[in-house]
Amino acid sequence: MTLMVGFLLLTASTILTIAVARMGVMEQRIANNELRAKEAQQAAQSGLDYALAWLSTNVWSAGTEIPPPPQISASGDYRYGIRLTLDDRPGCLRVHSEAHATGDESIYAAATQCFQQKRPLRDAMARGVPPLVVGGCLSGVTGNANVYPSRCDPGRDDGCDRASVVSSHPLSCLDPGSLYLNGGSLRGNAFEGTAWEYLFAISQEEYKARAEDGDPRFLWITSTLRWDSDMGQPKEPIYMVFTESAGCPEVSGSVSVYGIVYFAEDAGCGSRGWGDAAVYGSVVFEDALEGLTARGRLYHWSWAVDNEEGASLNIVTSTHRVPGSWRDWEPDG
Repeated sequence: MTLMVGFLLLTASTILTIAVARMGVMEQRIANNELRAKEAQQAAQSGLDYALAWLSTNVWSAGTEIPPPPQISASGDYRYGIRLTLDDRPGCLRVHSEAHATGDESIYAAATQCFQQKRPLRDAMARGVPPLVVGGCLSGVTGNANVYPSRCDPGRDDGCDRASVVSSHPLSCLDPGSLYLNGGSLRGNAFEGTAWEYLFAISQEEYKARAEDGDPRFLWITSTLRWDSDMGQPKEPIYMVFTESAGCPEVSGSVSVYGIVYFAEDAGCGSRGWGDAAVYGSVVFEDALEGLTARGRLYHWSWAVDNEEGASLNIVTSTHRVPGSWRDWEPDG
């Protein structure tokens, strides 16, 4: 009898030991799965942080791919690869980040967030601005300046705009005189309101504040400038605003400008020669352009970025997250 009781106790203790061991293994697996799930989710979130950093300095447009983020190292020699997909949504740019454990696709997490990029130019200017914008009539042109329209092909590109000169006034008051339009067109009634409003998405006050804060891409010029050096680069365009008090710059030599040159009303630049200056982007006059004597060259932005992939005239000044939950930004389907 004693032997039988001992045997039963031994059997019970063995079963209990096995059950406890199995429970320990299961708890360890659960804890490990929870750890990997947290790591994967953190990796997916880091993909959104990476996208925010990239979008803060780069203009994104449909078809543009963000360079892949580096892999994320985790505990136990685990590494997570991140895949980002972007698409335009009304009012925002949606980024979907997926993280997969290297060698184990079953460990997976995703995160989605919407971002907004703040840019100084209107969205319609993403592909460039007509090389000459006039907020009034064009007349009395005696200089033989060359104006080069966009290099796009209207036969292949539905959004191609090969205007060389646009104005807020009717076509009847646009007389190119001796301007060489190089196959481009004149377009009247191209916009309503001011030339500034046609071009910029920010106010003059905000622009001036950025210039006064020391942003080298924004120049607010209030005094006479001798222009004898290149300004901007194809991947780093610059915006130059000449106020009424600045008048017209004295251009010396064959200088090049990559960006926007804007002249306020009554700047008096119509009859001023520009030397052999070349502007890649756009020259904008807030009022009528009369008696132009310049012989320079005005190029649509596409001429500057032929070999500069991803360069945009509409730079990014800041990028921020749009408030919302994952349910708001979850991919369709």
